[in-house]
Amino acid sequence: MEMFLGDGDYHNKNVTNFTMHFDGLQVLESSIAKLGLLGLRNARRVLLTGVAHAGTMVYLHADRIHAQIRAMNPHFQTFKALPVDGFHPK
Repeated sequence: MEMFLGDGDYHNKNVTNFTMHFDGLQVLESSIAKLGLLGLRNARRVLLTGVAHAGTMVYLHADRIHAQIRAMNPHFQTFKALPVDGFHPK
């Protein structure tokens, strides 16, 4: 099974000279925006959490997510980030 999370320009597997663009940050920001439409923009308190590699993402993106929520919700009061587990060096 092949899974590619990129910008959609990668269609021809026979191409040897191409640039890949990963859109993970765009996916994250779009997900938070969608959650805003589903009620996050009315929240007063938010707890961001994650387990395993998602815990690593809590460490890496908590400030960005906090800023995005604060921008969509002027009455936002409390944001806490609680990674259950994270940073798995090899």
